[in-house]
Amino acid sequence: MTVYKLEKFPYVCRMCLTSCAGKENVPLSTVDAAFDGSMGDFISAVTFDISEDKSHLLPQTACQNCWELLKFFAKFRTKLFTIQLLINSLIELKRSNPVPIKDLFESKRELLGIVFKDLGICNKDEVVVDDLLNEFPMYSIANISEESGYQKVKEEILIEDDPISEDLVDQEEIIFAEECTAAELVELIQQPEVKRSRSVKTPAKFLDKGTTPKTNNDEWLKQLLDSDSDPDCLDSVDPDSAVRTYGGKRRDEPIQCKKCKYSTRYVANYRSHQLTHLKKDKREHRCKQPGCTEVFNNARLCNNHYNQAHKPFVCETCGARFAGKCALSVHKERHQNEQKYRCIYCGKGHNAKTDLKIHINIQHRASYSFPCDICGLEFKRKDILISHKRVHSDVYDFKCDVCAKEFKKVCALTRHKKTVHERVRIPCEHCDETFARRGKLRDHIEYVHGIQSRFNCDVCLQLFNDQESLNKHKDRHVNPKDLECGVCLALFTSNELLNDHLCISYRDDYECCGRDHRYHYIYNKHMLLKHGIKTNVRVKPVPGQLTGYVRAKRKRVETCPKCEEIFATRNLKRRHMEQCVGPTENMELIAAQASLINV
Repeated sequence: MTVYKLEKFPYVCRMCLTSCAGKENVPLSTVDAAFDGSMGDFISAVTFDISEDKSHLLPQTACQNCWELLKFFAKFRTKLFTIQLLINSLIELKRSNPVPIKDLFESKRELLGIVFKDLGICNKDEVVVDDLLNEFPMYSIANISEESGYQKVKEEILIEDDPISEDLVDQEEIIFAEECTAAELVELIQQPEVKRSRSVKTPAKFLDKGTTPKTNNDEWLKQLLDSDSDPDCLDSVDPDSAVRTYGGKRRDEPIQCKKCKYSTRYVANYRSHQLTHLKKDKREHRCKQPGCTEVFNNARLCNNHYNQAHKPFVCETCGARFAGKCALSVHKERHQNEQKYRCIYCGKGHNAKTDLKIHINIQHRASYSFPCDICGLEFKRKDILISHKRVHSDVYDFKCDVCAKEFKKVCALTRHKKTVHERVRIPCEHCDETFARRGKLRDHIEYVHGIQSRFNCDVCLQLFNDQESLNKHKDRHVNPKDLECGVCLALFTSNELLNDHLCISYRDDYECCGRDHRYHYIYNKHMLLKHGIKTNVRVKPVPGQLTGYVRAKRKRVETCPKCEEIFATRNLKRRHMEQCVGPTENMELIAAQASLINV
């Protein structure tokens, strides 16, 4: 009696894993408008992509119930996303920015019509953005209460034919003019019927007891025009109670602001301008993220905090958040998987231009700039160096949540889970054997079945999955690019570096210190760590022999990574390591020894 009903896998439904035998099932390649493509692509978009080498083993159909349920989920997901876009556009509209709502109606008019009809919030069959813009001032969003956690929005006051008073004018909303001439001031005073701008504030001493300055008040006008005080007497001025005056006597030499490029010949104008700096220095910029209490005295710092801490740019496909539009744009290019950026050296495709630059810097540049200060090994990237240094430390940060074993590297923890707890096995297509790693499977296919699964370059020993990829690679050896070595395919920035670099040299074996190190990168690492000699050695493959056959015939020599005692088999080494280093560190040391860094 079987425990799990999975004997029909992978001939089961992709979502509920029930058997497809005798049922009307829907292929994953079926295209539907709800998915904006095929059902298989939609499943990958809302979950994750599975590598192409596993695609032939995946279930390729879905039952009718899961098909209908997935369509409902896709429609609801689209509806929710559209509503969020609408909400964001309404908020921007409240901030006097109608561009997002207009763009939304233009790009997603049909989708908005469906959502509005489903929600019952539009009385017309055709959705028009002008109707929304005309009705928006009466919506309740314009009067959000302070109890909801947001600052109450103040109604705009149109001051017309009314005296300017301190009660009506909000101090924080006054826009101070940089310079106002005496003639303009006289014109404003002598024309009371004209709307007064908020950029001109009446001196407070003339507004006592609710009175307003008269147009023929010669004393007030004379004081404004005759103002000739010291321009640098603003250290103790309170911007909320300071008297704002314009005009005055004209100086022979202009007065230059010490904080910006503003200059004027009028002392009163200069004092008025300095008040704007005082207001800015005391102004608080609060983070606009709901629930965030961070306060800054600089708008740029506030925006940087909002972008970095709250990551407002969200991917529509997977929900990932980013701090900037550029990072989001690069992320979306990866979702498209077009690989339109091709490497000029190896021809490998990349989805984003940033990925192509990283690929060239890592794979084709020969300069190593991150040496390990403990063992002397050099690495191409700083993150690889940080990961390598964990081997030298005694810190075990990665703990297995099943058996509580601790590891130094996350890759060692992942391998432990797959091999010990999940027991992931890769089956052989030609027999009943299974293997924990794909490399072991390929060795088995070549040694036991005599079928070539690796294609080896006889110049640099790089392995490929097919003959076509190998032929393209060999063409690089024959026709190298400028400043590229035709043997090791390393890229340099000058001819001097190209002529002086350590290129590949060949020898008959990888034996040293009484041991066959089996691979060129292990031998080169041994020579550097044990003998202090930097080498770049290769052993050319025997023509006609399969790589798996050569590896199977080669005698294995196992060494304890702690005491360096040599054993004939891996089982003997593991028994020794349980006594030498303890069971907790045993798996970690074996994984660290197996995952050697390519030097």
